Amino acid sequence: MDIPHSAEITDRYPRHLSRVLIEAMADTPVVCLLGPRQSGKTTLARSLDPDRGYISLDERNYNNLALDDPAGFIRGLPDRVTLDEVQRAPGLLTEIKRVVDEDRRAGRFLLTGSANLLFLPQGAESLAGRMEIVHLHPLTEAEKERNPGSFLRVLLDGALGSEMGTEREEAISLAERLVTAGTLSRSAGLRSGPGAGTGNISDP
Repeated sequence: MDIPHSAEITDRYPRHLSRVLIEAMADTPVVCLLGPRQSGKTTLARSLDPDRGYISLDERNYNNLALDDPAGFIRGLPDRVTLDEVQRAPGLLTEIKRVVDEDRRAGRFLLTGSANLLFLPQGAESLAGRMEIVHLHPLTEAEKERNPGSFLRVLLDGALGSEMGTEREEAISLAERLVTAGTLSRSAGLRSGPGAGTGNISDP
């Protein structure tokens, strides 16, 4: 089976969860990145390690192979691989358990999914105790501004001001942030042209 490798992806919007994901992959054989569609799972997963094998189970050919012969599919994978939208082939989970029980090296499988794998019929028994789940949410305001974010620290330190600016421009900016929560407005430059609306980080 010809396995494509992750291309180098420009990290336009650094995700704060990257460090957590890297740490999980350093000591756990299976890591699952869970989040809603269009939250940036694919972009984040592929940006971590350009040399890691990558397969999207949204692709019909790969999905058919995984459904028809889960054991053969897993045997044909490289040592370190990302399986995108793995809930589309739940039979793979039992086979992942089998190979992980034989070789528990950390970081072997990075799975992404839009559904909690432990709730799938094969998931609870197969991967319990072998998998760490990391939850990804849509872009935060700090991520969209490309800064580390300090709201919670300022709030907990009691340093948050009691008044909010009332300038019209500031109010419009706040309203736009609330409406687009987790997405990128057209002004972010991701989409242009007739009919273009709110854009999202790419996540097939």
